Amino acid sequence: ALIDGHCEILDNGRRRPKFRVQLSGNPILGDGKSDNQNHALIFYRGEYIQLIDANQDNYLEECLKIRSVLAEFEELNVEQVNPYAPGLRYEEQTTNHPVAIVGAREYIFSENSGVLGDVAAGKEQTFGTLFARTLSQIGGKLHYGHPDFINATFMTTRGGVSKAQKGLHLNEDIYAGMNAMLRGGRIKHCEYYQCGKGRDLGFGTILNFTTKIGIGMGEK
Repeated sequence: ALIDGHCEILDNGRRRPKFRVQLSGNPILGDGKSDNQNHALIFYRGEYIQLIDANQDNYLEECLKIRSVLAEFEELNVEQVNPYAPGLRYEEQTTNHPVAIVGAREYIFSENSGVLGDVAAGKEQTFGTLFARTLSQIGGKLHYGHPDFINATFMTTRGGVSKAQKGLHLNEDIYAGMNAMLRGGRIKHCEYYQCGKGRDLGFGTILNFTTKIGIGMGEK
């Protein structure tokens, strides 16, 4: 159900929903994150969606850059010039492949919360900067979840943003990148925009996350 602060308050103290979605069965079919993302797609408005996690934060100064991030989708008639080498032009055929996903980096704000937080933040920072920009330059970057922006028109007509089958799709995010690549889209990465992110602070949870990533890499 869709409920906001403008909904009517009923006698029992609850608010009357604006919209209801009829479910065909048990709503919990797969993993929570991917199921929620697929379910939320019916409520979006506009052309672009930012996928962001529940343990993420954002900053006012970063929100001012969103206009520039949306320009990365190249919907305007601008010259295809490589920003890293102004004299080098992109291949002409790339103009036929729309930008499906624009990736962004994260700032791990839990890095100052002990040694474990620093270790968890270090590997995440390396992945979100050096690793992501290198993959983007060679055309091998996929979708790794937060806080990427997606071309909603492109992605919702080509398989959605997450694969939610429990046990089979361990890393649900990367399949959106596979869908985009295999269906003619391009994936870019921008360095100037970032979101805050909280990481695990315990041995057990850090180990569980590392295990999940390792199993997912083996699965692919």
